[in-house]
Amino acid sequence: MDRPNSTRMSLYRGSLERFDVQSGSEGWEQWTERFEIFTDANQVPEADHRMLLLNHCGPKAYRLMREAVAPDKPSTKSFTELVQAAKDKFDPIPGVNAARAAFYVRTQQPGESVATFMTELRRLAARRRLLVKELTPN
Repeated sequence: MDRPNSTRMSLYRGSLERFDVQSGSEGWEQWTERFEIFTDANQVPEADHRMLLLNHCGPKAYRLMREAVAPDKPSTKSFTELVQAAKDKFDPIPGVNAARAAFYVRTQQPGESVATFMTELRRLAARRRLLVKELTPN
């Protein structure tokens, strides 16, 4: 017996893992970039982005997203509203001093490859530069 959802899902090119808050392997901004690549590659209509986004959130991510838009339900919000609410919840931008401190205290973790460590340092440095640029008058 063929289920409609399994047939439709098998038509997608590539795969997109659920956003998992607990794994910490990827931030919200990076995950949403991959989400956009996935939807573009599969020509997903913009009207379906919201439900696909909600479907690809792990249980904890969905709960936090629901808290971010409370008292409304996530299904009543637009895709753009959900992405922004989740960004505010999952990737809060620290102040310049906090960003600077995070960069300077970051050490290579046991078992972490040099490439991964350097990538993380670049991410922290980029975040700090962005904050400084936003706060510097033209």
